Amino acid sequence: MLVYNGHETMCRYLRANQLETGVIEYLRKTVRPGEWVADFGAHVGFYTCLLAVLVGSRGRVFAFEPETQHATACALNVARNRYGNVTVFAAAVGGTTAIVPFPVGFCGTGIPGVGELRCWQVRVGDVLGRLDGFKMDTQGSEANILGGFGGLLDAVRWGVIENHNDGDFDRVMAEHGLPRVGDVNNAQRFFERQNV
Repeated sequence: MLVYNGHETMCRYLRANQLETGVIEYLRKTVRPGEWVADFGAHVGFYTCLLAVLVGSRGRVFAFEPETQHATACALNVARNRYGNVTVFAAAVGGTTAIVPFPVGFCGTGIPGVGELRCWQVRVGDVLGRLDGFKMDTQGSEANILGGFGGLLDAVRWGVIENHNDGDFDRVMAEHGLPRVGDVNNAQRFFERQNV
């Protein structure tokens, strides 16, 4: 897995096989071969690559990452592993398709935003025609992103959403009809629908 300077903590977790083990376990038992899935907030592609294996050659993975350095590393990790079922978008996701300001520099550093870039933001419902499940780690943009799913959200069977704002996010999940089935470290919320 290609990572870059400044992400020593992530490297340590990867080497020790300790990176969000609860999320990995959930994905391994939930994702089905042939599914079309998305990785919102793909970073360097750890989950993108895992999802590529889990959905197999008949499935598709769509990775969205607005920070150019992260999106490039994600695309390189996909290429190094020869995953032909992955498309990497160097874009944010949200409720509209537009060029938007985006805070950068905080991911993995423990430092609040140290800058801003302007990047493409795409509305999921405008870009994808099918979606069976997703992993979302988008630093507080979850409600905005879910609002951009349109009718796609009705067909989504499973999801992992990382969010640290408990009360507000429980309300957002309820508004979108997402049945909460579990948590890990009070940050990741899992949902799953049996009848989709």
